[in-house]
Amino acid sequence: MRYDDITIAKAIAIILMVMLHAGCPFPEVNSFVALFHMPLFFFCSGYCFKPSAIITLQMYLKKKIKGIYYPFVKWCTLFLLLHNTFISIHIYSTECGPNEFPTHLYHWKDMIKTLGKIVLTMHGQEELLGGYWFLHELFFASLLLFFVLKYLRNVKALYLLGGLALLITTTRFFNLHLPYYGDLSLTLLSLYFCLTGYYYHTVKDYNQARHTLLFVLIAFALSFTPIATSMRSYTVWQVMPYCIIAPLSIIAVLNMSKWLSTRAFMGKALLLYIGEHTLTILTWHFLIFKLVSLARIAIENKDIKQLAAFPVLPDTYWSFIPYTLVGVFLPITIQYMFEYSHKILTAKLGVKP
Repeated sequence: MRYDDITIAKAIAIILMVMLHAGCPFPEVNSFVALFHMPLFFFCSGYCFKPSAIITLQMYLKKKIKGIYYPFVKWCTLFLLLHNTFISIHIYSTECGPNEFPTHLYHWKDMIKTLGKIVLTMHGQEELLGGYWFLHELFFASLLLFFVLKYLRNVKALYLLGGLALLITTTRFFNLHLPYYGDLSLTLLSLYFCLTGYYYHTVKDYNQARHTLLFVLIAFALSFTPIATSMRSYTVWQVMPYCIIAPLSIIAVLNMSKWLSTRAFMGKALLLYIGEHTLTILTWHFLIFKLVSLARIAIENKDIKQLAAFPVLPDTYWSFIPYTLVGVFLPITIQYMFEYSHKILTAKLGVKP
């Protein structure tokens, strides 16, 4: 079952994510968007969680392996195999420079070691898959969500969320990192947003438009204060306010998305398609950025070695617009062409898609 409002919300969030990665030059906008754009994906995951899924762990785990773990391993392995090729064509650099993160040619031992991290810990992704931290957190937060809703479903939502926020604060304070795993507080924060999405879905008649403007104004105003943060940079003192501000912003986006989902407008089908293929954009947008960088290098007569600048060439300013447009629309265009070609081919061969 597809929730059109959730799909549109995911489309908005992925476009905003690409815009931030593209070097949006407006700090106020960046600060506001960073409050909610990644939490929204966890929120939507919890929103779409079906209580019937907690019956059997085996079926639930199989679904998460297929939907999250397998794509992570597949694409991380492909990009790993292309590591040395990326160096040879200047997408990666072995030298330190502006906006460059130096690397080195991988020996087969490096390949095996990194592949082991990818398969066993869901770490070790290439620079061009920097956004894949999200898949790591989503996979383990989803597993925790299963156990929380199975064994703690009788605990009141307010107590559960409050206790989880305190636990996140504690783990952040002590900077707890599990061996071969990583930051425990980030996974717990991801779980928190999954739970807020799940509980929000159980609250009826709360998707009211009058809250949207109020929530946006509150979140936007607070984005100018020291409590403004993001999922990858929060401090121990920002956890509690962040656990309140982010859901307010997300609810505002969902309310707007719900309104859009009930309207017929040009571009609605495109938004829905983008929302259904956020993983495609997450996977390819950093690499696609290189096409825009290559064009700028040719036009501005820059050194080809600057192609390694990550994620975009410095001093972008308004060039964040073509980076964003290409980063969003080229991956889904290729995806659409692939799906269309596959559909035509299977029809000619008389094979069911």
